[in-house]
Amino acid sequence: MTLNHVLVRKLTSRCELVGASMGETDRPLFQEATLSKANISIIRFDWSGITLATGSYLRAAYSPLFQKRGPAVILSSDMATSVAEDFEIVLENQGLFALLAKPDPRRRHYEISVLGNLDPVYLETLAIIRDRPNVTAGELFSEDTTNIGKTAWMNRLSRLYEMGLLCKEKTGKEFRYSYPQTEALANG
Repeated sequence: MTLNHVLVRKLTSRCELVGASMGETDRPLFQEATLSKANISIIRFDWSGITLATGSYLRAAYSPLFQKRGPAVILSSDMATSVAEDFEIVLENQGLFALLAKPDPRRRHYEISVLGNLDPVYLETLAIIRDRPNVTAGELFSEDTTNIGKTAWMNRLSRLYEMGLLCKEKTGKEFRYSYPQTEALANG
């Protein structure tokens, strides 16, 4: 898993991000940062140093990244609580979702959660694979006690990858899916 670490403060050259017009001006900066670079599987937008980002700014500049997903997982990290709350409202109003990584102050670790509207079936699937390094649909099928078929697991994992919430790697005839690893975030 490779990580592209983008500091939002450096990207925008500001610590206060206010209003739709500023957001529309900055949108190309965020879009440029997500353009596929070879072998990048996670793009981490680090919001540390941003003291204010309004909902109208987030709606104009940042939430469009979550409407059309690329091959990389997009993570938002180190958001101030008020910024994360506004971002969640924007996502819910637009019917979108995103991954948020919050640092755990007790250890060098990030807790990753989903903000916005995500179907409970997909939330359940993410919870099942969250603490594994990677997994295949066949492995989930063989361990499952809820009678979910292998094809259903394949569909769920594939859809979560398409949504930009999982990383995927082909090994032999199967795909191995993984949740963004928190150690990579802490060190990236």
